[in-house]
Amino acid sequence: MAGTTKQLAATGTYSDGSTKTITTSVTWISSNISAATISTGGLATGSGTGTTRITAALGNVSGAANLTVQLALTGCATPQTRLVTPRDQVSQFLEFG
Repeated sequence: MAGTTKQLAATGTYSDGSTKTITTSVTWISSNISAATISTGGLATGSGTGTTRITAALGNVSGAANLTVQLALTGCATPQTRLVTPRDQVSQFLEFG
């Protein structure tokens, strides 16, 4: 079902080892908007089944993760769409050296 959402996060890791959530500071890009779109705040919204590459970029540094939109059965004949992301790739998009 179009409209299913998943909030993504971007974390910057700095040269001193410190980290900071920079979700609203990065530019978000979806490589396949037929599968999912991504808002400026990192909210992915399913638009159809398929896979897209979600990229978070800040300056000349970027990171990406695949996001898959799948159909999930919730009853005998009522499919719904759900968003699937690799857990370890969602929160740590960017590293700064």
